[in-house]
Amino acid sequence: MKADKKQPKSDVAPAKVDAPDSQQANAVNAENDLFNKHYNKELRVSKDEIPIVLAELNESASAFIKKEQFEKALNLLQKAYGIMDAIDLSACKRDVYHVFIMFHNMALCY
Repeated sequence: MKADKKQPKSDVAPAKVDAPDSQQANAVNAENDLFNKHYNKELRVSKDEIPIVLAELNESASAFIKKEQFEKALNLLQKAYGIMDAIDLSACKRDVYHVFIMFHNMALCY
């Protein structure tokens, strides 16, 4: 019978390999592209599309808030605030919900 040879355990855990700089740069570029896509978006939309645009801006702002990039999130939310004049909040509870979320997200940025 052969005796199993056990290798001694190392006290030092193997070092994690960091992502290459090119992968980090790609992630930053993708993030900036997402911000620029929404920030530079023309807001000439019909009244039917306003809730969709509000939802998109709120979702993007939430993603930036989760990454603690509050300035970018606030810029997107301020853009969403600019289209609030075109909606009648007394007519639709859905729009009130989007506005409530927008103000909540704005408060998180401060």
